[in-house]
Amino acid sequence: MTRIASFALVGLFLVLASLPLAADNVPAQPAMKVPVRVMDKQGNPVMNLKMENFTLQLDKKPVGLASCNGPESPVLIPLVFDTTGDLTYIDAIRKELVKAIQGLPPNVQLMVLTANDGLKVVQNNTGDKALLTQAITTYNTKGYPGFMENVLNVAEQMHKLQANHTIRVCPILITDSEIYRYRKQYTTADFNTEADRYESKLKETSVPLFVVRLPIGNNDQFNRNYEGAIREMVRVTGGEAEFPMGVTGVPVALSNTLRRIMGTYILGFTSPDLKPGKEQRIKVELQGAAGDVDVEYQKNIKPRK
Repeated sequence: MTRIASFALVGLFLVLASLPLAADNVPAQPAMKVPVRVMDKQGNPVMNLKMENFTLQLDKKPVGLASCNGPESPVLIPLVFDTTGDLTYIDAIRKELVKAIQGLPPNVQLMVLTANDGLKVVQNNTGDKALLTQAITTYNTKGYPGFMENVLNVAEQMHKLQANHTIRVCPILITDSEIYRYRKQYTTADFNTEADRYESKLKETSVPLFVVRLPIGNNDQFNRNYEGAIREMVRVTGGEAEFPMGVTGVPVALSNTLRRIMGTYILGFTSPDLKPGKEQRIKVELQGAAGDVDVEYQKNIKPRK
């Protein structure tokens, strides 16, 4: 039986306490992994697809797949809280998360982190619902928000974990940060340059990021631009962002996010055409799936030197 190893973030480094145990005859880890999400037209995850259902091209050249980890394989969902604002919305997402974890299947583990005043682990990865409930309902909501400061950190640390182990890692970043809480230049044209830099770095990772941005008090043009930048940044990773408009939208946003995670596959491949340091185009197509489905994936990768 497969399990997920216990690990912790110490400072900026990911430390594995032990290696995950996997099924016999697991092949050597591939050089690259690509997140692919398959949903039906009703927004439900498409399960039970196999490696032979997918084809992949790298810069228009067909590439053979080395691995396919789907919804039945172990998945780690790091919950990263960057919430220091209105407790009405914070308590709403806490309530929905506690409700959601009660029905999670045994192949799912979660961990709880906060990004206030730097990235910290509140609860290490576990499937223990009581421990997760305790962490979700009691984490500290004080401090300086840190979404922009930590989104790359989260992506890079979780990329290291997924790159070397046979699990899927799908972080959910829950934030109520406004653009005005960050450096002054984030409210100028320089923010677009900053967002482009983030996107370029995120293409070096293979972990789909999912964001739920809780409602804020001041949704002016600067904050709407900020929302647009967040959406584009996470789509670069093969993930998606949700922006609920009020308390009633919070459970819908979380439900949509969890369904997307359940429909996420991680495809691994090797290729002599991989070019470290150069951005390359990915194309994924689905073969033999029943019915009309939507396929979303990380469309550009930038292998590290």
